[in-house]
Amino acid sequence: MTRKIIGSLLAGALLLAIPGIALADHEDTLMNVDFKTTAKSKKSGTKRAPRPANLSIALTQTTRSGTGQPASSAALNITLPKEMQFRGRIWPKKLRCDPIKANNVKSDSACPKRSSVGAGHVTATAGDGSLVSEIAVRAYMTTSGDLGLWLTTATPLPINQMLVGKVSRGRTIRIAIPSNIQQPLVGVKSAIRALRFSLTGTTRVNGRTVGAVESTGCPTSKLWTLAFQSVYAHGSITDKDTAACRR
Repeated sequence: MTRKIIGSLLAGALLLAIPGIALADHEDTLMNVDFKTTAKSKKSGTKRAPRPANLSIALTQTTRSGTGQPASSAALNITLPKEMQFRGRIWPKKLRCDPIKANNVKSDSACPKRSSVGAGHVTATAGDGSLVSEIAVRAYMTTSGDLGLWLTTATPLPINQMLVGKVSRGRTIRIAIPSNIQQPLVGVKSAIRALRFSLTGTTRVNGRTVGAVESTGCPTSKLWTLAFQSVYAHGSITDKDTAACRR
């Protein structure tokens, strides 16, 4: 576990009309990140014979000052290790979820069951941390082959919405956070305190078991490196964490 600086993954998931929220500047935001793979996933595949890789991310956020709440972000970019690939482009089209349809009906029940590729949980705060929302996160392969993140909570006000993480070059997942999520009301923002998330989905493609994420090698360091970039209103911060692998 290493101490790092980053903003909110899913900023503003609370729709709270609370005046006087003290948000930390992003330079005052501290985050501990833990990137892991399962024991079975530690053995890497190759470019000719890739292997499904189950990975998980756990993080917590605090402030350097010990007051207020962490900063919000406008976007989050996750770059997988260069020896891993997100396999949305080859995922069977009938097993993909249409984000527009899900958002229109305000339910991820619109997604094919086998489009599910992971799950997680976010604890978000507002009002200097005095108000808390527990948010379920479910991951889906979208119709465009990108990563869909369905957010749902009933309290303090209901949220049912899918965000889409656009995948480029098979490795970088760019999650833009809509303004209505960042700041549902003028002057009202929320921040993430804790997150746990895993990508574990698999399917069959041409007789082969394919993972939502697959490994294609293990570097000489025997460490996979995952990079995070949080983009704020006035700049961005990039941090990295590692997980062990073997050939």
